[in-house]
Amino acid sequence: MIKQFLQIVAGAVGKNRALAWINIAGLAIALAASLIIVFYVQHETSYDKHWQHAERLYRLNTNFDLPGRAPYRLATTSSLLVPAMREAFADEIDLAARARTLNVTYRVEEERFKSTVVAVDPDFNTLFALNVAAGSLQNTLNDTAGIALREDQALRLFGTDDVLNRTLTIEYPSSTVDYRVTAVYRMPADNSVLELPALIRFDEAIEPALFGAALDTWYQAPVASYLRLKSEVNADLVRVRLGAISDNNIDVAPLSPGPNTKSSDRLFFDMSNISDLHLDPTFQNVREAGNRTAVQAFAVIAILILLIACINFAYLTLAKSDSYAAEVSIRKILGANKKQLLLKYLGESFVVVGMALLIGLVLVELLSPILIYWLGMSLQVDYSKPDTYLNIVGVYLLAALLGGLYPALMLSNFRPALVLKLRSMQQVTALSRFKNMLLVFQFGVAIALVIATSVIYLQVEFVSQRNPGFKQNGLVFITDLFGRQVVNDNKQVLREQIKALPGVIDASLSSYHPMATTAFARMSAAHQLEGGADESFILASTFVDESFFPTYDIALVAGRNFSLDQDQPALAGGASAAGHRAAIINEAATRFFGFSDPNAAIGKVLIDKNFSGQIVSTYSIIGVVADNQFYSLKSVTRPEIYFFNLLYSDVLSVSYTGSSDMLMTNLRSAWNALMGDAVFTASFIEPLLVSEFSQEREERQMLNVFSLFAIFIACLGLYGAATFSMEHRTKEIGIRKALGAQVWELVTLLLWQFSKPVLLANCIAWPIALWAMLAWLQRFPYQIDALILIPLCALAGFIAWSIAWVTVAGTTTKAASQRPVLALRYE
Repeated sequence: MIKQFLQIVAGAVGKNRALAWINIAGLAIALAASLIIVFYVQHETSYDKHWQHAERLYRLNTNFDLPGRAPYRLATTSSLLVPAMREAFADEIDLAARARTLNVTYRVEEERFKSTVVAVDPDFNTLFALNVAAGSLQNTLNDTAGIALREDQALRLFGTDDVLNRTLTIEYPSSTVDYRVTAVYRMPADNSVLELPALIRFDEAIEPALFGAALDTWYQAPVASYLRLKSEVNADLVRVRLGAISDNNIDVAPLSPGPNTKSSDRLFFDMSNISDLHLDPTFQNVREAGNRTAVQAFAVIAILILLIACINFAYLTLAKSDSYAAEVSIRKILGANKKQLLLKYLGESFVVVGMALLIGLVLVELLSPILIYWLGMSLQVDYSKPDTYLNIVGVYLLAALLGGLYPALMLSNFRPALVLKLRSMQQVTALSRFKNMLLVFQFGVAIALVIATSVIYLQVEFVSQRNPGFKQNGLVFITDLFGRQVVNDNKQVLREQIKALPGVIDASLSSYHPMATTAFARMSAAHQLEGGADESFILASTFVDESFFPTYDIALVAGRNFSLDQDQPALAGGASAAGHRAAIINEAATRFFGFSDPNAAIGKVLIDKNFSGQIVSTYSIIGVVADNQFYSLKSVTRPEIYFFNLLYSDVLSVSYTGSSDMLMTNLRSAWNALMGDAVFTASFIEPLLVSEFSQEREERQMLNVFSLFAIFIACLGLYGAATFSMEHRTKEIGIRKALGAQVWELVTLLLWQFSKPVLLANCIAWPIALWAMLAWLQRFPYQIDALILIPLCALAGFIAWSIAWVTVAGTTTKAASQRPVLALRYE
C-alpha cells in the first residue's frame, strides 16, 4: 500500500516537474534557514541550564538609584550580602557562595602570563558541580594554599594537563603567593556565563591593599553572589523580602533628600535565575552577553521564512488544481469520501516536505561553518541531544501541515458538479482570492525585512561614525598598571619616557580607558555643592593626570586644565587625598548642578563626605570639558567629575602618529627597561570602538542573509505562479494578439496583474515595519531621523516591485511573443 502511494506521489511530481522542483527547492532553502535559526535560538536559550538544580540557582544583583546618577544595575554585589542572606533567609536558602574575579599575573618558573583567578567560597563547588579530571576540588577550596586549574588553563601554563602538585606563583598588586595545584577540572558545557579559568579559596587576606576596604562596605560591589533555594521555596516571595536586607543593614542618610527615604529606595538587590543571565543585557559591568530581543526577532523570522515557503507550497499545489479536477470528481463519483481524499493529499505533502527536509539538512551542514565564520553567530548542531531531533521533527511537521493542510482541505471539499461545470478549479472565486492573499503575505514579509535591514544598517553606521567627543584613532593603551609594586613605582617615569619617543604626541595616566568595564564597581564619596541645597549626591568620577584631556582631544570649554604647578594630585607613594584640591567637571555636570553656563561653575566648591556624613575633602571646580561618550557609545553622556589623582591610575594612554608597529616596539622596549619581568599588555582604540557595536553588526548581517532567503523563496513562488498562470491564459493571449495587441502591451498587462499583490503588500508591510523599527530604535540614545524611514519604505517597495517584475518578465514575454495560432490550436 505504501509502495503504491509513493508511486502515485512520484507520478504526480513527474507530471509537473518544473513546479515540483520549485516547490522542493523553496522548501529546502526555507527549512535550512529555519533550522539554522532554530539551532541558534536553542543554543542561546540553553545557557546554564545544564547545572544540577538550575531552576533553583540564582545570582544576586545590585541596583543603585543614587542622586546625581541615572539608575544602574550591576551583576555583582557587596561581599557582605551573602552572609546577611544566610542569616535573614536561613529557612529558604540551601547554599550560598561568593566569587570574586582578580586580574593577576601567573608565574611558572621564568614564564609569566596575564589572566584571571576566581576566589570562591567552599560551597561554590556544591552549587556548580564542575567535572573534576584530577585531584579534589573540595579539598582545594578548603585550603588557602591550593589552586584548581581548568584543563585549558593548565595546558597554557604548563603545557600539559598532568599538573597535580605542581607549583605556580600568582603576583597580586602588592603581594606574591605560591600555590600548589590540587585539582584539574573542565566545564560541563561551553554555554555558560561563568568564566572560571582557575579557582582558589575566598580569603579576605589575599590582597588587602586592593580589596580589603572593598570587602567591608555595602557601597561597593566586588563579588558575584550565588545561592540555591530549597526545593519548596517560592522565589518571588524571596524577591519581595530582599528590600529588608538594605533597610536593615545600610544607612543611606547622607544620600537621602528627605527623612522618608528608605535605604532600599537607593540601594537594593534582586536575583536572576542562572539560566536567564545570558540573555539579560541590563548589567553595566558585564558587556558580553546575548540579546533576548534579537533571539526573539530571529525566531519570528524563522517562522516567517517557513510560512513563505509553505505558502509557496500551498499556492503551487492549488495552481495545479486543474490536474486534480478530473481525479477529484471521478474519485468522489466512485465513492471516495472526504476523509480519504484529505489523507491522500495530506500524505503527498508530507512526502514532498520530507524530500525537502533531507536536502535542507544537507544545506545546514554546508552553510553552518560559513555562517559561524561570517556572522559570528553561536551555532552548535549537536545530533547527540534529543532536543535537536525534536526541533527537526517539529519544523518538519509544522511545514507539512502549514503547506499541505489547506490544499488538502480545498481539494477534498470540491463538489464534482461544480468542478465539471466550470471545467477548471482555477475559476472558483474563493480559490483565486486565497492565492492572491498568499502572494500579498509573501511579499509583505519580504518588504518588511528589507525595511528592517535598511534601518539597522543606517542606525549602526550613524552611531558608529558619530563623534563621541574624544579621539577615535591613533591611541594605544598600556593596561594593568595598578599591579606589582615595581609597576606602581615606575609608571610616572614610564609616562615621561614614552612622551619622548618618536611619533608620540602625548601620554596620560588615568583610571580607565574608553569602553572599559571595571573589575568591580567602585563608588566615590558623596558630594555636596557648597552653598547649594542641603543634599548629597554621587556623580561618576574618573582619576586623570594633567595630560588626559590633551591626549584624548577632549575640548576645554571653560576654566583651565590641571597643572602640576598649581594643583596637588593624589600621588602613589603615600600622598594623602585629604585637604583642598582641584576638580574638573563636564558640561552634563554643569547642567545637573543648574549652572546657567559652564563659566558659572568655575570657582565653585565641592564637598566630599564619607557615608557617615563626615567631610573628608573639598574640591574647587577649575575647569569644564565638553561632553563625551567615553565609557559607552550606546548611552548619553553622564555627569562626570575628573579628579587629579595618580594613585589609582591603571591605564597609560598614548596618542601617536606614524607607524603603529614601530610605536609598539618602542613601547615594549621602554616597558622592559623599567618594569623588568612584568608582563606588558597593550591594545589599540580602534578595535574597542568597533566591538562596541559588534552585536548590532552581527544582527544586521544575520538579518541580511535571512532577508535574502525570504525574498528568494518568495520569488520562486511568484515564478511558479506566473508560469502556471500563463498556461491558463494561453487562449486569452492568442485572442488579444489576433485582435492586434502588441507584445509590449500584453507584457504590460500581464505584469500589472502580478504587480497588484505587491502594491497591496506594500500598504500592509509599511506600517508594521515602521512600528517595529521605531520601537527598535529606542534602544539607542542617538537615533537617525525617523523621517528617513518614509523614503526607506518607498525604496523597499520599489525593490520588491522590481524583483517581482524581473521574476515574471521572462515568462510573460515568452507567453506574449507566441503566435496566435498556437493558442487557438491549444484550445
